[in-house]
Amino acid sequence: MQQHEVTALFDQQAANYDSQWQNMAPISQALYFMMTPLFSKLPSNAHILCVGAGTGNEILHLAQAFPHI
Repeated sequence: MQQHEVTALFDQQAANYDSQWQNMAPISQALYFMMTPLFSKLPSNAHILCVGAGTGNEILHLAQAFPHI
């Protein structure tokens, strides 16, 4: 596959990625609930690697909840 083909495929899948997981919202909310106490114990200079983050909703949640990290 050429780079432009990979990019086009990614863009096509990303457009509907979040909507295909809407039925899983209760699980996502539970994940956010469970992450909060764990992440609140991290030092302010912590680094976080998120692999396979999809469109990044978890990262946005974490950035809002823990702007110092």
